[in-house]
Parts: sequence; structure tokens; C-alpha cells
Amino acid sequence: MVTEDIKEDIKEKAEEQRGRVEEYKEKGKEMGRQVQEKAREAMEGLRLEAPPESVGRAMPPGLLNWLTLGSIFGSITLYFMGRKQDAIFIGLWPPTLQAVNSWLHRRD
Repeated sequence: MVTEDIKEDIKEKAEEQRGRVEEYKEKGKEMGRQVQEKAREAMEGLRLEAPPESVGRAMPPGLLNWLTLGSIFGSITLYFMGRKQDAIFIGLWPPTLQAVNSWLHRRD
């Protein structure tokens, strides 16, 4: 019958599509592995060096800690003065200041 032929044809095409989907999945996994390997190779040579000691000596000890505290209190003050956008902007400084502080005082 015609409907049985159509059903068989649909089943065959569905199986064919499943095979293609599996093939594409495998290709995608392989491409992902290749990208990860290339990224690993690219990152191997990258390393942030400690700064020269003269940079750390040029700054008074604790300066970045005081700047961090000042930006926190400044941010709080601006917030209560109603300048919320400025407070948020200033409030983003402490993590950066502490990251720089950590980098300057890093020992390899």
C-alpha cells in the first residue's frame, strides 16, 4: 500500500538523519579537542612576571591598602549623598588596587 511505502521511506530517512547527527556530534567533539589543544599550546609560554624590585620600592609601603580603604569609604559616602553611579564606579576600584598590590609584592 502507498501509506506503508511512505512510512518505510520516512523511517529510512529518519535513520539516515540520525546517522548524520551522530557524525556531526563526533566532528564537533574532535574540533573541540583540537581547539583546547591549541589553546593549551598558546598559553604555555604566557606567564606574568613579577615586576622589577625598583617598582615596589618606589611606592610607600601600604599605599595601595590606604587607597583601597579610601575608595571604599569614598564609594559609601557618594552612595549616601545620592550619587549612586559615581559610588558604583569608585566601588569597583578596590579589587583592582588589591590585585596590583598583590602583583607588586609577589615573590616567585
